[in-house]
Amino acid sequence: MTSIEWTRGDDGVAGKTWNPVLGCTRVSAGCDHCYAIGVAHRGLRPEHTGLTRIRPPDSKRPGLDWNGTVKFLPERLAEPLRWRKPRRVFVNSMSDLFHNSMSGQRIAAVFGAMLMASRHTYQVLTKRPELALYWYTWIEENAPALFGDEAAALAKANGDRISPDPRVLMCVAAAESAGVVAPDLASATAAYDTWPPRSVHLGVSVEDQATADERIPLLLQCPAAIRFVSYEPALGPVDFNAIGKWRDEPLSALSEQVGNVERPALDWIIVGGESGPGARVFELAWARKVIADCHAIAGGPRVFIKQLGSCPFDNRTAYALRPSDRKGGDMAEWPPDLRVREWPKEAHHA
Repeated sequence: MTSIEWTRGDDGVAGKTWNPVLGCTRVSAGCDHCYAIGVAHRGLRPEHTGLTRIRPPDSKRPGLDWNGTVKFLPERLAEPLRWRKPRRVFVNSMSDLFHNSMSGQRIAAVFGAMLMASRHTYQVLTKRPELALYWYTWIEENAPALFGDEAAALAKANGDRISPDPRVLMCVAAAESAGVVAPDLASATAAYDTWPPRSVHLGVSVEDQATADERIPLLLQCPAAIRFVSYEPALGPVDFNAIGKWRDEPLSALSEQVGNVERPALDWIIVGGESGPGARVFELAWARKVIADCHAIAGGPRVFIKQLGSCPFDNRTAYALRPSDRKGGDMAEWPPDLRVREWPKEAHHA
């Protein structure tokens, strides 16, 4: 199980991390105090060895860092199939599924495992949405030619009760090639005829306005059942109402028509201050603005305040708070207006 609040939740669904990929590289200031680097460096698991290095004291960023090694662990792909009760699963808490070291086939294998065990909800978080979009485009372009005939034959064989999507079959085939045994298609769930997968939620991490402006527009181009933003560690203000920079629309107009339902194209925003040694200041005004902007819109993005971090600063009182919890995660110590933890609606993008 996991202690990550937005994966664990309080809705009765167990939270879990799943790491078929290990290792990463830094991409921006939000990576500077990455907890996963420390976890890997301690080497508590044999597979964590060989992923980190220590930069010299006179380097630009001294101390622990990834060394660039990324490990794909196909033996872990089948793990979700063995979890009988539905869970909320944070995918690759120790890496990034869309790291540039990951081939399209390997990413497809991870998706195939998620499709085979679609009773779970998978939360895929990346700082590389440009590579996520590239992968979605790649599978869109290749799957019909490679698996279109097979999809039609399987649909005909079961009397069109299940009409497998070629993109789904491509992912399942990649997982099977990596050693995962697929369930019988005849007894499979509706996940086999749905793309994007209903069980896969896709998010991007941002830490300030610059990374939001860069990453969120790319997220919005990716097909996903739920799209979310992890604004953590929050290192500067992000004006989500300035969405005109991204799609020439205000936040209130950022929506999609899915069937007969109008729903937000951005479903969920998670907010959190930085914790751990060297944590940077988190101004509570940043969280308050996210809450106000989203709550001002009927049916707008849901907001989840995860933690205030180790160094929260309350702009209203001009005082730095001193949370007893090292992550600032005890809601009882928060100002009442910040005790907001909402979950995205379980609706799905086309």
